[in-house]
Amino acid sequence: MQTPSMQRSAEPRLIPFIARPDAPTPGDLVPGQLRVTLGLVGPDSTSIVDTPVPDSVHFAAMTNLRRESRPNQWISLPATPRAKVWMTQDGTAASRILILDHLWHPWPLAGLIVALPTTDHLVALALDDIDAMEELPAIVEAAALAETIGHPALTDQLFWVHNGKFMHMRVGRRADGVEVLPPPAFLEAAAQLASMALTIPAES
Repeated sequence: MQTPSMQRSAEPRLIPFIARPDAPTPGDLVPGQLRVTLGLVGPDSTSIVDTPVPDSVHFAAMTNLRRESRPNQWISLPATPRAKVWMTQDGTAASRILILDHLWHPWPLAGLIVALPTTDHLVALALDDIDAMEELPAIVEAAALAETIGHPALTDQLFWVHNGKFMHMRVGRRADGVEVLPPPAFLEAAAQLASMALTIPAES
């Protein structure tokens, strides 16, 4: 016998999905890098909505995503204490980039660096102090995770989420290493974190 909550979970529901830049409508999240699509998710399948929809439909999908997401679903990473992982098996982990302000409290001083190697994996690094940059190599490595776990890749790029904006941090992979080129605003935020480390006196 199914309870009312079980019956609701089995009903098709609209959920926003993060997709590659060549995905059909609805629209861009980060131009040239990520798009947001809508999916009608059922118990056994997902149908992607590939036609324009009114704002009310987007709002309903976001409401569903928030309803199904709780901060205690993050997975901590002992080797990188400022980073956390969100994992799913239905392709919606990457969707949580849209509601990080709902899932991460308190919000880090300089936002979050996010990797989305697959739609089932989101890795986020909190920028609360300049020492967080020491964990950036692990996030760069996580961005290429799809190649090692057999999932279809979403992107090997990084994204900075702060002040309601989603900004591309370009990752260039070469034979001799990896180069990360953040937007100018990120460099300004990092400089502010560094200046705080220099001016805050140590506790006696």
